[in-house]
Amino acid sequence: MSEHQSISPFDRLLGELVGLNEVTHTAPTTKVVANIIGAQTFIVQTFRIHDKGDTIFLQYVSGDNDKPIRIPIPPAVADVIARQREALTTKSRRKGALKAMETRKEHGHDLGAALRRPEVRKRALLARKKKAAERRARKARKEGV
Repeated sequence: MSEHQSISPFDRLLGELVGLNEVTHTAPTTKVVANIIGAQTFIVQTFRIHDKGDTIFLQYVSGDNDKPIRIPIPPAVADVIARQREALTTKSRRKGALKAMETRKEHGHDLGAALRRPEVRKRALLARKKKAAERRARKARKEGV
């Protein structure tokens, strides 16, 4: 490479991470998405840096682009993506559980029968106390940071 050419931030960061002992990475995965407007190719590779998080390297190639678009996604943004995905999973499960409960009600099941058993009530109370303690600990850590 000549002195006049510069190294892209994508290449620089990728070069810094490859071969480091505290870095674990996946193999690059290529996904081709074909639709009405044509084929789009995505190449994704994730690097986990010990104590810093995940850096995702995303490359996008489309038939109408002469050059691929290459984006290093930093750990803070990768965390946001992961949190949003988890939130959507939680919402989907909640909706599914509510639908299942409505179906059971329609079929005449007594949904409160299990909760009237003392051993179940005791386990539920312990679980609520544990969750509350975890929330307090998270809040304390967050405020301490």
